[in-house]
Amino acid sequence: MLVKQVIVAGLYIVYCRRHFAESRFVRYWERGRFREIFAYTGWNLIGTSAGIFKVYGVDLLLNMFYGPAVNAARSMAFKVYSMVSQLRENFMTASKPQIIKSYSGGEYDGMKKLVFQSARFSNYLMLFIAIPLMLEMSFLLGIWLKEVPEYTCIFAILMMVSALLEGADYPVMLAVQANGNIRNYQIVVGSIQLLLLPICYLLLKFGTFPPQIVFYVTIGISVCAFFARMVFARKLVGITLPEVTRHVLLPMLTVSLIALAASLAVRSLMPEGWLRLVCVTLTSVLTLAAAIWFLGMTGSEKETVVRQVRQTFQKLRAR
Repeated sequence: MLVKQVIVAGLYIVYCRRHFAESRFVRYWERGRFREIFAYTGWNLIGTSAGIFKVYGVDLLLNMFYGPAVNAARSMAFKVYSMVSQLRENFMTASKPQIIKSYSGGEYDGMKKLVFQSARFSNYLMLFIAIPLMLEMSFLLGIWLKEVPEYTCIFAILMMVSALLEGADYPVMLAVQANGNIRNYQIVVGSIQLLLLPICYLLLKFGTFPPQIVFYVTIGISVCAFFARMVFARKLVGITLPEVTRHVLLPMLTVSLIALAASLAVRSLMPEGWLRLVCVTLTSVLTLAAAIWFLGMTGSEKETVVRQVRQTFQKLRAR
């Protein structure tokens, strides 16, 4: 892993030196700037720690109270979660620099537009995979694994719900971090996220809950962190909860419910098997595409899509 990271970093350095004249190593010393960088990094460590505890802390608790069998189910479910989350990460790789650049350049309206579009379209992208997976999880796990560990199905479904919630406010988090003044933000939001472990420990220690309770708590913590994040987003970058609700949450919820209802209807009419998997997937994809076009996109976004499609066809004809 270390060798892999060194090679990737080396390739980035070589590429930048060859293609960007300003990408050069120079001797630089400015104490004030270093202080700002270390302060930002230090406060950001709270959020990073919360993310680490969310992954490995939950593993530790499940292993402590339920044993390695349930922990194996969590491991399988996490692979499904990682696959869905990777779609969001790949999409945001292109959006993140633009959000930060717009804020740095004082283009706050443009930044808001990018934040809302990134949140919606990254979630739309995840829904194309998440809905068929959630509805046919049991069948797919049976194909993938000879022996499916107990709780794997419910774990994977709940973790995908968590991934969709994270995708809704991830661009907002990027906008807040672009402001640079993240001390209070990280203290409050990071502290909320760090509550996950003690709450789960107390529930498992003194309650009689099934193991999936830790994922319900994770979703609850994510919702609380979202509202806390919106308080700071309004103060630091001018993004308000009503704006996010109107431009992100409502379109996303509408599209999700329509596609989910249509897919559930098809699922209820057929027995489990390959045919149902294909039919549910096709129904989900087609319904999502239609719902996104008619209800999940603005007029300008539709014009952009049509223009891009026309340009693509023109290039293909030119060849």
